[in-house]
Amino acid sequence: DETKDQSEWRVEMEQVAQAERPVPIIEEHLEKYQTFAEYSREERLHDEAELQEKRIMEAQSELELKLIQAKRERDMVMHNLQHVQAKRKLPIPGNRHLPARVN
Repeated sequence: DETKDQSEWRVEMEQVAQAERPVPIIEEHLEKYQTFAEYSREERLHDEAELQEKRIMEAQSELELKLIQAKRERDMVMHNLQHVQAKRKLPIPGNRHLPARVN
């Protein structure tokens, strides 16, 4: 009977040992996959941040270009306005009348 008890105990202990054996391996693999997942997540976030920064810089460049174009147009309009105002103030020389334009 004692041999049977010892045999049952030994079988039970082997089953417990086998059941416990894969756990560290599974935990090791789980930790490794979690590390890979975290690295991938961080890399994705970094890529998204770079893309967002690139879009912001492109938008800023586009706005700067539009601002330069608007300033050029404003300067041209101001120049034309000054030219028109200067022409209005010119006196008509020696009682001569300017011919009217007929379109």
